[in-house]
Amino acid sequence: MPEQIINWQSTEDTCEFDIKGMAHITLQRAETIPGKIVRVISGPDNPLELEIRLNTEKINDTRCSAWIELGAVLSPMLQLMVSGPLQNLVNIMTERLSAEF
Repeated sequence: MPEQIINWQSTEDTCEFDIKGMAHITLQRAETIPGKIVRVISGPDNPLELEIRLNTEKINDTRCSAWIELGAVLSPMLQLMVSGPLQNLVNIMTERLSAEF
């Protein structure tokens, strides 16, 4: 997790964390298509409306391609505050995916 993310808790279908000094975020799995998509959305009481999609596509029996999409509905002020931590999160997820292969 990026250093701005604290108080991480998770279950199989949800996670909660704080962005230091900014907001408490809850995410829940909304959709899973094995081998293709995992879609996570923000919980009902979040200050941010987020959607994170992990997409995978099989290339052959030993290789796949993967990409992450992040969508957010943010006010201009909130965008200034959270765009850095959210980009950091996507970068870390991308690095970890790359390290697995």
